[in-house]
Amino acid sequence: MPPFTHLPLDLLTVFVLVLLWTGVGLRCLGNTFQDEGLRRLAACGLGLFCFMYGVALITILGFLTFPILLSLMALFLIIGYHPLANSLKRINWGVIRTGFQNLSPFEQTLLWILIVSAATHLLFGYAPPTADDEMVYQISLPRLYATFGKLVPTPDNVASFYPLNVLVLFSAMLVLRGVLAVKVLVWTLGLLVSAAFVYFTSTYLRLNRRFILIALTLFYTMPYMTSVQGTCSSDLFSLFFGLLATLLLWEHKKETTIIILMGIFGGAGMGSRYYAAAWVISIALVLVIFHKKYKDALLFLIVTGVVFSPWPLRSFLLTGNPVYPKALPGLPQNPYFTAVTMSYALTPLWVTICLTFLQIPYGKVIWGMGFLPASVAPFSLFGEKERATIRQLLFLTVSTMAFTFVFPFRVDRYFGQGFVYIALLGGAGWYYLWDIVGDNARVWLNRWLMIALVVPNLFLSLFFAAHRLPYFLGLQSEADYLTQRYTVAEGYPVIHYIHDHVPKSSRIVFLGPQQGYYFYYPDWTFVDMIHFPPSFYNQSTARLAAGLVQDGIRYVIFERDCFTPNADGSWNWWALKSKLDVNIPPLNLPYFRECFQTSAAIVYEVSSLPDLKNELKVAITPHRRYSK
Repeated sequence: MPPFTHLPLDLLTVFVLVLLWTGVGLRCLGNTFQDEGLRRLAACGLGLFCFMYGVALITILGFLTFPILLSLMALFLIIGYHPLANSLKRINWGVIRTGFQNLSPFEQTLLWILIVSAATHLLFGYAPPTADDEMVYQISLPRLYATFGKLVPTPDNVASFYPLNVLVLFSAMLVLRGVLAVKVLVWTLGLLVSAAFVYFTSTYLRLNRRFILIALTLFYTMPYMTSVQGTCSSDLFSLFFGLLATLLLWEHKKETTIIILMGIFGGAGMGSRYYAAAWVISIALVLVIFHKKYKDALLFLIVTGVVFSPWPLRSFLLTGNPVYPKALPGLPQNPYFTAVTMSYALTPLWVTICLTFLQIPYGKVIWGMGFLPASVAPFSLFGEKERATIRQLLFLTVSTMAFTFVFPFRVDRYFGQGFVYIALLGGAGWYYLWDIVGDNARVWLNRWLMIALVVPNLFLSLFFAAHRLPYFLGLQSEADYLTQRYTVAEGYPVIHYIHDHVPKSSRIVFLGPQQGYYFYYPDWTFVDMIHFPPSFYNQSTARLAAGLVQDGIRYVIFERDCFTPNADGSWNWWALKSKLDVNIPPLNLPYFRECFQTSAAIVYEVSSLPDLKNELKVAITPHRRYSK
């Protein structure tokens, strides 16, 4: 059936989950907040945290099944039904309708831009996964966990030692509905983040409707938001928890419970993405520097650490390193990951700084926030209203961006929380700039805003959504879609070849970067290149074949775009050149038989010739990737 026929049930499933999270959160919060809007937002985040950790527990115990998940949802319904029902009764629909009455043409245009952006973001994401990060771990690992109903050891995939809050949640969605429902869940998180964003602008920045719409449009249409809603991404979950903790920063003086809640959101954010530590530290610094609340800052960090602790504890029990594969002195580490990290660390500082300033507005491809929010954010300093809020928000921005900047193995989207803060400052800056300039300048400001929002922001969203439209409507098969869109690593033709010609249960090695073999190759056993030490590859063709055969590997997928050919026919892994000595000998007959090739990859069958028995005596054999 066409994919669009599945959308209503996927939307309903996610909507029910959000209500269940909110109900449980309301039950836990009691009367902590007087403001109903903040109470509902905090409740949704707290319920999401509870559901995440509940799913993590049943996954660790090996009970990730459809009946168990339905039982968990039923439990959430029992706990949260009455608080949720009472909260829904208190919604003043008349006030909401009033908020959308008498919109000016300019406000109507902004609202339509937001509606079109939301629709195209959903369409962009509602397709089979093809992005690099999805394939490496963000949906491939959940597919594996959902298939087996538990956490399956994958030592070759270093990302499996990251915090798994969101990945186990994705696993649950795969069990309940499927991968397209995961995409709807990610899209919904974008809406929840936007709701928290609107609350901040209206309550703490005290912007009126016009400028709330401007600020929200600056934020929701930025290329970064388009990007993360187009993939199975855990980044938005960290963003949601980070923005909730930031909201509560303005409420912390009321009672200690709010500090504890901030810590829960901090730990849940770090349990979603390591780099959430940047905004956790920044919030603690605001408590110390601006509010002189040293005990509150300490309590916040302690609760954050306790909530986050299950994942580093798991990593320590498995590897002896709580942050494996990241390098800590004297603890086990992964040589490949360390080499890639060092390639970042050894880049001259001045080059890194210059590139960062260039990438933050634009990003690589569409990971940036666009130039517009940053261009108007400085004008927030000119306002007389809410100066204390602006100063704290400015500090959060600079501090979060700075701590993210020094994060090892950093990519552009890690600056997402900083983008949120800059967009908030941008909304305030536009408000104060409007007061400064005259009527003629305001006309040009409106025109500039519309042009900047449409090009590139809305244009990018429409562009990517248009590419998904034929698949969404059922006019393009999944195989045709993947042939066109699955362009990472080996490419879809290789996937198709493996499915048609390689015996199931065959053991296959990927020579190249990690990819999503758990997702598109569920019936085969794959090992990654890092399954072997670097020295394993620096031997003769015969000995390399012998080592592979000894490990039970019969096929090789060689991603030649990831290697540089040497004069002697060997191949150097260019990503680690000068950082790690990985040179693969020529893969030729009689030890490697070419079965299939594309412009990106070659599939080889490993020979089982009798003379390999002699080579086994001297071949370098596989090793354990980690040990205490």
